[in-house]
Amino acid sequence: MESTSKEYQVLEKREIYRTPWVTVVEKTIRFPHLPDDQNFCVFELQDFVACLAITHDGKIPIVGQYRPAVEAWTWELPSGHVENGETPEQAVVRELQEETGLIAEQVIPLPQGYPDVGRLSNVCHPFFIRAMETTPTKIEEGLECRFVTFPELKEMVRKGEFGIFLHVAMLAMAEWFVQPGLSQ
Repeated sequence: MESTSKEYQVLEKREIYRTPWVTVVEKTIRFPHLPDDQNFCVFELQDFVACLAITHDGKIPIVGQYRPAVEAWTWELPSGHVENGETPEQAVVRELQEETGLIAEQVIPLPQGYPDVGRLSNVCHPFFIRAMETTPTKIEEGLECRFVTFPELKEMVRKGEFGIFLHVAMLAMAEWFVQPGLSQ
């Protein structure tokens, strides 16, 4: 028998730690199939945006940066947090320009989803963007922007050089929902 969310009860929520980037909340949950209430820690983060942008000549910008959480330099799609008062679309246009210098011409939302339902409460808002190159501008300090073709990006995924799984999923979503044949 399947259980519905009505059978689960959130009995208590208690903030146990807060920084400008994350709030840790302890939740006490009553499950219908367990005899005792269960405690969970949840990381409450801002929603974020990410985009697969393509320029007129078919190039995809990827952004490199050092990520302290994994203690490694990573290549990923342009992305960032949705700031207070911003819509996800406004945030993705801003992030694309800050991280790559590109101007968004057409912004197409892809299906949004949760990055990790086990511990995170935020939502990822992915987009496909047709972008226009402008005169070079200064990008965010500490970032490196490079332009690759779709086959080059697929090869980076295969080699483990581009491994942010949410961003890899966006490559498939862009082909499924916006641009069939993109990976050719």
